[in-house]
Amino acid sequence: MFRKRRKKVEKIVTYISSFKRGKIENFNPIGTFLFSKYIEREFNTGQFLPDIDRNFWIDSKCTFCGICSKICPVNNILIENKSITWKGNCEKCLACIQWCPVEAIQFSDKTLKRKRYHHPDVTIKEMMNKLIINT
Repeated sequence: MFRKRRKKVEKIVTYISSFKRGKIENFNPIGTFLFSKYIEREFNTGQFLPDIDRNFWIDSKCTFCGICSKICPVNNILIENKSITWKGNCEKCLACIQWCPVEAIQFSDKTLKRKRYHHPDVTIKEMMNKLIINT
């Protein structure tokens, strides 16, 4: 996805820097604005899965490495006695799911066969450093 978008950005930069005109993509700015405001309001008020972390669970691949607990920006994950518990304060960032090195954290039955994703140019070390700096 990023490679595809990077090519598009390069094309746009070329157009802009050479003052070249091109085709304007079709989109509905009013619809996009209203929909994004609706999503933002619902997300911020907790309407989208207010207790989302009750649906998290770990499968047998879990090594209890602790990355999920360390990557969580609100310290919502507790690891003790070979058990992982979500404390009910999830911010819905899904970093625990996306950064688990063995893909052991699942959300309901939705993530069992889904690939995990994080930005290809961001490393776990950078994420950890950012969390340490911001706390």
